[in-house]
Amino acid sequence: SAYRVQLGKKRIASETPTKSFSSVKRIIPHPNYNSNSFLADIALVELEKPVEFTASIRPVCLLDASVRVPAGDTCWVTGWGNTLPQDPLNQHSLHRLQQRRSTGCGKRMVSGRIFNGQAAKDRAWPWQVSVQQNGFHICGGSLISESWVVSAAHCFDPSVAISAYRVQLGEKRIVSETPTKSFSSVTRIIPHPNYNSSTFLADIALVELENPIAFTAFISPVCLLNASVCVPAGDTCWVTGWGKIRPEAEILQELEVLTIDSTVCNGCYREALRKPEGDNPIKDDMMCSGSMEGYKGTAWGDSGGPLVCEEDGTWYLAGIVSWLLVREVNGVLTISPGYPAVYNRPNAHNDWIQKNVPGVTFRVVNFTLNSASPPTTITWNGAGPSATIPRVLLLAVLLRLTL
Repeated sequence: SAYRVQLGKKRIASETPTKSFSSVKRIIPHPNYNSNSFLADIALVELEKPVEFTASIRPVCLLDASVRVPAGDTCWVTGWGNTLPQDPLNQHSLHRLQQRRSTGCGKRMVSGRIFNGQAAKDRAWPWQVSVQQNGFHICGGSLISESWVVSAAHCFDPSVAISAYRVQLGEKRIVSETPTKSFSSVTRIIPHPNYNSSTFLADIALVELENPIAFTAFISPVCLLNASVCVPAGDTCWVTGWGKIRPEAEILQELEVLTIDSTVCNGCYREALRKPEGDNPIKDDMMCSGSMEGYKGTAWGDSGGPLVCEEDGTWYLAGIVSWLLVREVNGVLTISPGYPAVYNRPNAHNDWIQKNVPGVTFRVVNFTLNSASPPTTITWNGAGPSATIPRVLLLAVLLRLTL
């Protein structure tokens, strides 16, 4: 065999009584090793004969699968690297990256405030994915674990073969090819069994990736909220997505929005849709956000994409872009200014998520209101409840970016 192992000596070239060699009987690389992403970059090397332990040759202990080395701990890395023949084994103390740069959920590798209407910075939203059908972007989604993405149920056509779908991760541009971008085929799509295409109740779907994803600075999951957590009305959160925008602006877009009380949102939509009192378009698993004076040409995200809220440096998935109100003007569908966007609340379906996603965890957090007092009234185009409302259509749409 061309391979052998040297043990018991810190110098490569020198001959000493403590040094020994062993031929290699077998090399077993991990079956899931990926040379592009370095997923499962581990191999076992079986020695030809058992090695006798001495003061210079001893085994290292292995950790149980449940053990995680805490961020901020100090560890040691050793090796020769590309050295001169007589160079000894080198050692360096490596201080692990602080928690804000860990691969835990809800952490971004970018700092500083991001302003409305601007393209997202690199690594700003590492859980954002593009759900694609036959190579074309159709919806957004959020990475919630190594193997699972959550999106909207209305994004997926049951008549389309599963092989037509794929997920793009790690890149804010849809078209460009970069080392950070990766794709994953889809093995399973699980729409919520209670999804209703008329009311958009339970507009949520789980997407299982073909292979586990290796987390990087550009790819990491968003945190999920415990079922008991409610994002307060009047809080500021962020919605992201690509939508249909100019070719020269195919970068992921972001918008800071205001969460709106569901009672207020229901009143707005009952009036617009001419529904009687008690017939609430905003169901228990939905939430609303938006500008109280209308969006005035600002951007919206894609259907299925994330609405995320931050608390103490950690980002949580509060909503999944589901639907909004559009109107038909001269045969063209346009977003109705002033109406809130409606999102599915994923933490309303935690039992279903936990049933399908092994090992998923949900977090309890107390959100600190970081905006002005919650609004109590909504106007649209200056019209009050008695104004004539144009003919409107309620549909799940691929929300358009109109920058």
